[in-house]
Amino acid sequence: MDRILVINNDFDTMTLLKDLLEKQSYQVKYTSSGDESLQVAKAFAPDLLLVDVLQQNCIEDLKKNSSTADIPIILMTGYSSNDKAIEADVEAIIEKPFLLKQLQEIIQGALAKVK
Repeated sequence: MDRILVINNDFDTMTLLKDLLEKQSYQVKYTSSGDESLQVAKAFAPDLLLVDVLQQNCIEDLKKNSSTADIPIILMTGYSSNDKAIEADVEAIIEKPFLLKQLQEIIQGALAKVK
């Protein structure tokens, strides 16, 4: 079972994503704090990270750490993917609002690259 860590400070979004992803047979954990994301990722050992753009400050720390550096990241944003504020080292960017099918395809594609 693939493990996904959701990093998002919006409780409703985290709960919705957790419920949807668990129905797709993923094991899901979430944190609302980008500052705690490295510790949570080390303990949970996810196969994929879903990170909200407002928590993107944690990406640099995750990429610098040897135990989390190779975990693919999907950045979720309400901004245009052409926005210069989005310059993170990520596998994919998905713009909100998104369809569940679209998210599933991006997740499957990212997971397939690391297996």
